[in-house]
Amino acid sequence: MNILVIDDNYDFRTTLIEYLQGRGHVTDGASNGNHGLQKMREKKYDLILLDLDMPIMDGRETIRKLEKSQNNTSIIVITGIKKPEKYFYYEKGILSFEKKPLDLIELDLKIKNIFDFRKKRAVNQIPEETIIALDINSIYDLILDNISDENLNVDFIAEELFVSKKILYERVSEILTISVHDMIKNVRLLYARQLIEKREIRSSKELSSKVGYKDSGYFKKLYTKAFGEDMTKKIKRRSYKLKPISRFEKRQN
Repeated sequence: MNILVIDDNYDFRTTLIEYLQGRGHVTDGASNGNHGLQKMREKKYDLILLDLDMPIMDGRETIRKLEKSQNNTSIIVITGIKKPEKYFYYEKGILSFEKKPLDLIELDLKIKNIFDFRKKRAVNQIPEETIIALDINSIYDLILDNISDENLNVDFIAEELFVSKKILYERVSEILTISVHDMIKNVRLLYARQLIEKREIRSSKELSSKVGYKDSGYFKKLYTKAFGEDMTKKIKRRSYKLKPISRFEKRQN
C-alpha cells in the first residue's frame, strides 16, 4: 500500500516512514501540505497521514485543497493539538484522529483495518454511501462525554455525528463485533466499575445516576451479569475509606 506522511517535524516524519516501510508499506514523506500536494500529483497514494500544525500550508488547508481537487485518498489526522475541531474534519471525510505521541502498533492495526475494509467493499460491492467519515474512537468519546445522560442512545449518537442510524449501524458492524447499543452499555458498565474502584461512589442509586440509568435495580442486574459480582457489596467494600461528611460540612453545604 502507498502511504504519504505529511509532517513538518523531520525526526517524527522519518521515524514514522521507517516504521511503516518495515511493515511492508511503500511510504513517502512531505514537510508541509504544499509539498504533499506536489507528491500526490506525481504518485497515487492509498492513505495520507496528515499533521495539522505546519508552516506554508497546514493540514486544514491541505484538506480543503484535496476536497476541491476531488481527491478521495483516505486521510488519518495525526496531531499534537489538544482540542482539534473534530467534527469539521469528520465532515470532510477524515477516518481517524491520532494524538502525538503515537502508539505505532495501534496505528498499524487501524491502517490494516482500513485496507481490509476497502478490500471487503470491493469484493462485496458495498455502496459508497455506507462509507462515512466516522472514527470509532469518536463514538467512544461521545459516549463518555454524555455518559450520565439517560437520553444517550443510538438516535442521540447518529444525530450528533450527522449520519443516519442505518449508516451508523453499518459502519460500526464493519469494524466491531458488537452493536452501537452494546457499545453504550459496555462503556457505562466499565465507567461504573472505575468509579467504584476510585472510591467516588456511596450508593447504587448514585452510581446508576452517574452512568445514565434511572432504574438502579436494573443496572445492578446488568453489572452482576457483566462482572459476576454484587454491585452494592462492591460499593460498600470500596467506600469504607471515604471521609465521612461532618455536621458542620453539611450545614455549610
